Amino acid sequence: MPLTGRPRAPSRSRSRLGVASRQGEKYDLPKVRTAIKISAKVLEPLAGDYEDRPGRVTRILVANGTLKLQLAANAIGQIDPIPMSAESETEFFDPFNDTQVVFVKDAGGQVMEMILRINGREFHAKKIK
Repeated sequence: MPLTGRPRAPSRSRSRLGVASRQGEKYDLPKVRTAIKISAKVLEPLAGDYEDRPGRVTRILVANGTLKLQLAANAIGQIDPIPMSAESETEFFDPFNDTQVVFVKDAGGQVMEMILRINGREFHAKKIK
């Protein structure tokens, strides 16, 4: 039996597509992503604090074999950690929102930076801890 009440709001991707098409801008639909299983041994070195500008720290947590994205607190307070699905050993995504994380390693395999993509915006954050 269908639920009654207010209709669902359009997803951010669909609403951005509508705005872009009305303004004559190009908009690429989010690609279909497939999750893979990554071992905790591979996830652990990714955990830590990343700073994209002075004072704004995003934390990567690893718990029970899952990588979680803890966004920096904002005016509305702290947001719960977001479980991320692995697309590769360095690329992760939120299956419910337009959010991706890519980890950049140096030649020695050390994690140096995280690239955070949220709703079409990109932030580069250096690993500080």
